[in-house]
Amino acid sequence: MAAVAALAAALAWLLIVKTSSKPPQILASIEVEGHGTILANGTSKAFWNLTKPFKLNLEAKPETCWAFKGWLVNGSLYSVEASVALLVKGNTTVRAVFAAKPCVLFSVEGGGVLLVNGTPAPPILELEKPSLLALEAKPAVGFTPQLHVNGTLVGKAEAWQPLETLVRVGGTTNITARFVETYYWVSIDPKGVEASVNGTPVKELLQLRLPAGYTVEISSSCKVLNESHQLCPLGWRVSQKIGSVWLNRTAPYLNLTLTVVGDTLLAANPGVTWRAPPPAKGGVIYNGTEVPSIAVHTMFLVFPPSGSYRYLGNGWWEIEGGSTGVGIYISIPGNWSKLVIEGTWQLPYPGALPDADISVVVEEREYDYKCGVTPSFGRVGTMNGSFRVVFPREILDLPKYPDYYQDPANAYEKYVWPKMEKFNVAFIAQATRSRRVMPGVKAGDVFIYAHEVKLRVRIVAEP
Repeated sequence: MAAVAALAAALAWLLIVKTSSKPPQILASIEVEGHGTILANGTSKAFWNLTKPFKLNLEAKPETCWAFKGWLVNGSLYSVEASVALLVKGNTTVRAVFAAKPCVLFSVEGGGVLLVNGTPAPPILELEKPSLLALEAKPAVGFTPQLHVNGTLVGKAEAWQPLETLVRVGGTTNITARFVETYYWVSIDPKGVEASVNGTPVKELLQLRLPAGYTVEISSSCKVLNESHQLCPLGWRVSQKIGSVWLNRTAPYLNLTLTVVGDTLLAANPGVTWRAPPPAKGGVIYNGTEVPSIAVHTMFLVFPPSGSYRYLGNGWWEIEGGSTGVGIYISIPGNWSKLVIEGTWQLPYPGALPDADISVVVEEREYDYKCGVTPSFGRVGTMNGSFRVVFPREILDLPKYPDYYQDPANAYEKYVWPKMEKFNVAFIAQATRSRRVMPGVKAGDVFIYAHEVKLRVRIVAEP
């Protein structure tokens, strides 16, 4: 028995020695909260088991639309830096914390551009905080825009036009700009006048199926009916369908450029007018020298023209207005600094009721804007007299003032005032706006109208 007890004691001692000689283990585990990847000492190894303290070089990289928030070591915040070194001395649990951040995933389908706060949308837009985004879907020709947020339609253009909306982003959001191929019907009716569409003559009703955003250019002119009359386009009636609503307007000019934004009806507004006399070649004085000029009679005459006009030479013109008057546009070199119009007037008979207008064309675009003077010839008890009108270059700057378009006459009086010199009659400074746009007439040209009075005028332009 004593021998057995001794053997057992020896074995127990050996077991104790063997067990106590094994070094302790140090365990470390690495966890991820959220969406992101981590590296420990350059590897993706998540469990570490060593027998002595060791160092871990940690790196965190968030996935798209996620942000790294920090490292937790045994439940306590250790660092908010994405790259950090950690000395592990005992069993340790490391957790990399990632949190979702406001994020937008953009996609564009079809022909067009999506703008976000005024700049082209990137595939992914990460935000630091919830934000309100201004979206604008701009379609290419042939497409109309739609906007979808997380699969839900939030906007749809009713015509070929940009689509704008505001979207608040607080989490991960999918935004799709879908540009749908779109065509519209365009109907063009010349109503008997001479007309062409994009250079092709049109003599009867024309119907076209055109891509959204397509540009239609219409040119029109008078059609001669006989020696005295003509059929003229007094403008174009335009109807465009925007959604379920038809919008109507009248374009008061011969030539029209129109963008097809919806189903469109175009019809000339014809009218029978008297044929105007042919243009007359002449001249004006520019920088002391006679230069070529052309006088063009006003078009769309409701009454037959009466009177005459001709060039006398050396910058002098004679305009004699009859009972229905005569009005002409005289071309002037465009870069003048001062315009002087001087001359004489003579009544055809005692008791005549004369009327005259001496103006400068200020703008010739959608409307014909003119500013000038109306002399009161014949109201001072004489049969004849002389006059001199001076127009400063500043008269052509009137369109720069916003109030000019609301009230041309008051703006004319406020910013520019012509001078009449060497005359014995009263005058009224006046500004007119006409729907009768004259082909070939430009800003800076002169308009002269005479009714029951003979004018002889000399036009002198200074550079």
